[in-house]
Amino acid sequence: MARSFAILVTVALTNLATAQVPCPNGHSDCSVLESASYCANYSATGRHECWPCIMCSFFQDSITGNCDICGPGGLPDPTATASPDYVDVGESDDETTTVVPDTTVATTVAVTRAPTSSPFSTTAGASCPRECGTVADGGGTCSSTTGLCASCNSNRILVHGGCIGQIYCRGRRIQGGRFIDETCRCSDSNCHYCHVTSAGETCRQCRNGFYLRNEQCIATCPANETSSGVSLFGRLCVPPFICKSNRAQGVSPSRKCRCPNADNTAVSDCHQCNFTAGGFGASCLSCRNGKYLHNEECHDDCSVRPGSTLYEPSTYGRECRDPFTCDNRRDENGRLCKCSRAIGAKTCATCMWTLTGNTCTMCTSGRYLHNGACISNCPAGFVNTGTGRTGRSCTATP
Repeated sequence: MARSFAILVTVALTNLATAQVPCPNGHSDCSVLESASYCANYSATGRHECWPCIMCSFFQDSITGNCDICGPGGLPDPTATASPDYVDVGESDDETTTVVPDTTVATTVAVTRAPTSSPFSTTAGASCPRECGTVADGGGTCSSTTGLCASCNSNRILVHGGCIGQIYCRGRRIQGGRFIDETCRCSDSNCHYCHVTSAGETCRQCRNGFYLRNEQCIATCPANETSSGVSLFGRLCVPPFICKSNRAQGVSPSRKCRCPNADNTAVSDCHQCNFTAGGFGASCLSCRNGKYLHNEECHDDCSVRPGSTLYEPSTYGRECRDPFTCDNRRDENGRLCKCSRAIGAKTCATCMWTLTGNTCTMCTSGRYLHNGACISNCPAGFVNTGTGRTGRSCTATP
C-alpha cells in the first residue's frame, strides 16, 4: 500500500499544471480541463481552484464536501486503511500534511500541498534549492514557480516543501526544528507520537486504546506480558510488575503507572496493584482514600463481607478481615498488621481488632494504657502505674 501510494503521489506532483485554475462557478469550471479535476477550497489562498481528482480523497477539500464529481473512475482514497468512522480523541481534524513511510523503498514519502498561489508544476536541475538534492539520488525536483521541493534525496524526507532528516510528530504537530507546530500525521492511525526518518517510521506512544510494543501499536498484548494503561493514550505491553504509589516497582528506568478499575476504564482507589501476565492491573493489593480491600477490589465498607472487622490502620491499607490480635506488628498467622492511630499506633504493642473496633491491651514507649488507648499521662482520678518501657497503665485513685 505504501509503495503504491508513493507512486500515486509522484504522478500527482508531476502533473499539477492544472492546479490554480480558478473555479468561481464550481466543478463545471474544472470539467473542461484535460485531466479529471475537481473544484477545491484551497485554504492557503482562500480561493476556489481546480485540482486533479487524485488529491480530492486525500485532502477532502472539495467545495461540495465529497469527491463524487470525480466519479467511479476516480483514484482510490490513499488514506483508506483507516476506518471511515475513525475519530481522533481530543484533536483537530484539519491537517493538510501526511507523512507516509514507504517500507519497500529507501525513501520516506511526505506529501504536502505547497503554500502558493502559483501553478504547482515541477522542474529539475540547478534551479531547485540545494536541499532538494539530485535526480540521481531520488530528489532534485521542485515547484517551477515557488522553488519548494517536490522530491528529496533517499536520506531525507519531504515535509511541507522542504527536505529534512527527521521529524517527531505528536498530536498531529511537528515537535521542534524548522517546521515546529506545522501539521503532520503518523501513518498508523493508532499512533499518537511517532518518529519519522528516511528509514521509516517508529511509534513512541499509541492512542485509541492500542498498546505500544516494539515501536508498533497493537490491539492486545501477548499472554506472557501485562497490559498497562488506563487512558486511551499511552498504553504499553510490558513484563509483569507491581504498581505502588503510581510508580512501577523494580523497573529500570522508572516509569509511571496507575491501578485501574475492574473494567480498565478509569483509575481506581487502589494504592498498590499487581500487573500479572495476561492481565491489566485489576488485582489490588492495598487500597487508599479510606477504601477497604476485599477480593482484590476496593470497597466503601465491609458490607460485602459480613462478620469481618474494619481493619483501618490509616486511610491507606484498610481491609475487611476476620477479627484478630496484632502483637508486635504481626497477627496470629504471621501477617503484618498495625494498631490504629486512634489508640496510639506505634505506642501500642498489642491490640485487638474486633467487630466493634480496635482496642489496645498493652502500651510501650513509656505510654500508659487507659480505656483501650495509649496516653502520655493519666487523667485526673487515675495514677500512673508502672516504670518499665512496656506495660504501664492508669489505675483509678483509691
